[in-house]
Amino acid sequence: MDVAAARHCLAGHDAICNMAEARYDFSVLLSAAMANGQTTVLPPSRATAAVAAALDGWRSPLTVKALSDIGLERLNSEAHAENQALPKLTGQVHVFTSGSTGKPVRHLKNWRSLADGARLTAEIVASAGLEQVDTVMLGTTPHQHMYGLEAAIFAGIAHGYCLHDATVFFPADLERAVDEATGQGMSDVVLVTSPAHLRFLEETIVTLPQIRCIISATAPLHRDVARRLEASGTRKVFEIYGSTETGSLARRRSAETDLWTPLDGFRIVGRGDRWFASAPHLHATIALADDIDLESDGRFRLLGRRGDMVRVAGKRQSLGGLNAVLSLMPGLRDGVILSEPGADGDQLSLFVVTNGEKPADLHALRKAVRAHMLGYVDPVFVPRHVHIVDRIPRGDTGKISAADQVVMMSAARRGADQAAPKVAGKRE
Repeated sequence: MDVAAARHCLAGHDAICNMAEARYDFSVLLSAAMANGQTTVLPPSRATAAVAAALDGWRSPLTVKALSDIGLERLNSEAHAENQALPKLTGQVHVFTSGSTGKPVRHLKNWRSLADGARLTAEIVASAGLEQVDTVMLGTTPHQHMYGLEAAIFAGIAHGYCLHDATVFFPADLERAVDEATGQGMSDVVLVTSPAHLRFLEETIVTLPQIRCIISATAPLHRDVARRLEASGTRKVFEIYGSTETGSLARRRSAETDLWTPLDGFRIVGRGDRWFASAPHLHATIALADDIDLESDGRFRLLGRRGDMVRVAGKRQSLGGLNAVLSLMPGLRDGVILSEPGADGDQLSLFVVTNGEKPADLHALRKAVRAHMLGYVDPVFVPRHVHIVDRIPRGDTGKISAADQVVMMSAARRGADQAAPKVAGKRE
């Protein structure tokens, strides 16, 4: 048993920094560390500085990127067969927030909290009418982050779903992974992804009927996108709402409703102007980052992130909602609307990566953006400042760190629209 063998190899270290990209290696290393009572550290990014900061304070940490790093080959553990019975999994996992609203913050998780969070993924797959024996989970999101950890790792190791080993990124990766899964006899694929990834995978997804269920999180998914993905009638699209603090909290069928249904056990209550969530598997009551509209049956609508609301000309709008609208615009490879305070309210700036060459001036692009946005939002929320960039510095989950947002806005104020700011991107 690989977990039993890995336990011996990890012994003697107080923290295991699990950087494995392959889901099998990651799952084995995580299970072994938890069985040893060790702490698993999952840095917010693969950047050297981020890893060093996450490991600061540990006496003897070990960073592992694959089972081969500790001298193990897969399924080659006969030497430790007598130790296959695992003890109680007492180790903790340190997961970090993405840093999109500030400095990444560490949160402690245990086996129960992660397994219970993954229960929402299992409920979604069951509600899509898929049988566990025929279904494989395929992810585009990194499993070092909370969403990917629950939906693409613990759905397998705690709830019995088959996991595809690779993390897909490009359309060709997706086609290859689906072919591999169906070649192994798995007829149904569940894609665990995000709106940022769906933007450039959508055209490929609709050609792959084997993808029967799509789960999206980390940012709002516009209903029009969900409906396009469901147009064949054989695929269902769901969103998960949650956070690093709460784990997966609620789900909705994106094409049909704006109401979120909480995972059984969660209780949401309002106190003053804040909303709080509690559940048996959480160590404490958690303050939610969003304002919500709670229905009498326990379902709720998201009204916007507390730090995400922009105010222009006396009107309020969710920045996440504006970016969901932007994601529908044809001809953009990527784009993001950012905000900063101004004398007469928040100032909105748009950064776009186009599919073609940069035009001689921005007039045509501004006109196209305005025409698109006016189909969905009040005119005051159409960004006045448009900047063409080479790329958007998104992290692995599709989010942009607060530090990178500052760099982008600073460059925009200097009129530096010739190229994207030189900041960390997806592959660092």
